[in-house]
Amino acid sequence: MAAQPTGKQRITRRARREAAGWLTRLGRRSITTDDLRSFRDWRRDPANRASYAEVDAVWQVGSQLRNDPEVADAARRALERPSHQKARAPALTPLSLAVAACLLVVVGAGSGWMFLNLRTVTYATGVGEQRRVLLADGSRLSLDADSYLKVRMTGASREVRLKRGRAFFDVAHDTKRPFNVVSGQTETRAVGTRFGVSNDNGLVRVTLVQGSVEVRTRADDAAPATKLSPGQQLIADLGKHQERVVLVDAASATSWVSGRVVFRDTTLREAISEVNRYSRRKIVLEPSDLGAAAIAGSFDVGDTDSFVTGVRSLFDLKSHTGDDGSIVLTK
Repeated sequence: MAAQPTGKQRITRRARREAAGWLTRLGRRSITTDDLRSFRDWRRDPANRASYAEVDAVWQVGSQLRNDPEVADAARRALERPSHQKARAPALTPLSLAVAACLLVVVGAGSGWMFLNLRTVTYATGVGEQRRVLLADGSRLSLDADSYLKVRMTGASREVRLKRGRAFFDVAHDTKRPFNVVSGQTETRAVGTRFGVSNDNGLVRVTLVQGSVEVRTRADDAAPATKLSPGQQLIADLGKHQERVVLVDAASATSWVSGRVVFRDTTLREAISEVNRYSRRKIVLEPSDLGAAAIAGSFDVGDTDSFVTGVRSLFDLKSHTGDDGSIVLTK
């Protein structure tokens, strides 16, 4: 008689199934702010957090094995074998066991990767929507609300064109194919690193979290590229043809990736613009003289009500609903 699983084993299995579901959900579909809050609540459980890390690690191994020549050759021979031809049972070496463990991930997604490599893929999000995407090369893309970009992967290049909004990239290492992000007249080049790029009406920001990137302004190809270090942000005003590099708290500047917006010495005008990105109920500040006032704090993306409550208390303001449904702040 087979032994029945213990309570702990059943919990672990359930956590793994849920983790796999979350990994698929975060990587292959649009994510709303409610989804992100649910994911954060689910991951607070230590067992769930550990299971998600375990499942995510399997995907990472699958991405690495996809570029392994032995795995690629095994997949090619399997795909080329006639359907009526029987394969001899292979000897189970350590490598073949590793391939067997991850071949479903590699080959199962392989046709999709091959298809992506042959065309430009467009990703877009609406107001209050975020998206997580596993790119063809194993890089991870996070797309913030109200953003639009195009991705093209070939055997010789990896290029992203960010038209508007912002995105965060966790780039898979590949020295033969630098990862280029073009936004406006700026081009950011990386090999294997983590960084964010935003384009808000021609104001481009490149924020480096880990590794190194080189940023070049295409309007002046003769100028040397600017190399950033972690914690630096390049700000390029494309309309004024100006750029500068500043020090930032990279974790705060990219906190939206984890579902939070963090303000540190941020003007009220900029903070309202940020919060409005995640809601169709826009906040309108009537006393314009307060727009330059500095605020600090952190909020869940999409939690407009908490932000309004905090601002009302801080500046002794009142609020009412406008004719268009907006939240109007007044003295």
